[in-house]
Amino acid sequence: MIAFWSEKDGNPEIYSMRIDGSNLTRLTHNEKAEDFYPVFSPDGTKIVFESNRTGNFEIYVMDADGSNQKRLTDTPEDEVSSSWSPDGSKIVFVSFRDGETSEIYEMDADGSNQKRLTHNDFDDEAPHFSPDGKYIATESGKERDRRQIYVMNADGTDHHPVTHMESYQGYPTWSADGSKIYFDSTLNDGGIYSISPDGADLSQLSQTLMGTFVSQAPDRSQLLFMGAKKRTEDFDTNEQRITTFRQGKFFTTTNYIYEVDMVLLNLSYTFKNGKNKSKFIDSEFGKREF
Repeated sequence: MIAFWSEKDGNPEIYSMRIDGSNLTRLTHNEKAEDFYPVFSPDGTKIVFESNRTGNFEIYVMDADGSNQKRLTDTPEDEVSSSWSPDGSKIVFVSFRDGETSEIYEMDADGSNQKRLTHNDFDDEAPHFSPDGKYIATESGKERDRRQIYVMNADGTDHHPVTHMESYQGYPTWSADGSKIYFDSTLNDGGIYSISPDGADLSQLSQTLMGTFVSQAPDRSQLLFMGAKKRTEDFDTNEQRITTFRQGKFFTTTNYIYEVDMVLLNLSYTFKNGKNKSKFIDSEFGKREF
């Protein structure tokens, strides 16, 4: 299953569907609020997400079918961009509660034991645990268009940059064995890149017109990402659309292929090395191009 947010019914709500685009199900019903960025727990039983239903954005959790919605954070400032630890016992998230910059925080899955992990004079966002739970990758930096990929220990120590480029880097996610970090970049007109956690072996995987948010399929053979296609003829890839953009209905998928704790956003394609030709998938949104 994939969890995602969409404005298809008028305002941002959370939905789920199968990876082939079928069985579309609305999970939240808050016509006067906005629900964003759902992420399945590693065991697939819970979804963490952000909502402004009480005023500012806070972190919530619910069962995978949309029931038992519970608020986990409660501060006057926004709390956003949450994700799970590999064992599902912890949730990392972004908060503005202690100043003007966004910092990374951690809490138990029930919302208890909230603590701050980063202490920087620049913004830290999009935290994501490594598969072994020992490290957290972040998008960090003072200037939005010059953000870099950082890595730190799971306790917040040794927070250091992995990329050093004159462009935007963001939304990191890890390979299955932890040897690579996939991320979105505006380098070379934008696309998906990979890099080793030590900063070596930078490689461009695909190129798109708009920002991309990267995830992986259950067997790790595919990357899932958002983007308006620009060109792929220079890359040995097979791209396949899951959702279709509709004017005024910005449709965004955000995670999860059942049993994997990875992030997935927007006009989603699947991407993998191979010789198969691209094809559209039948779904509630039809076989439509931009």
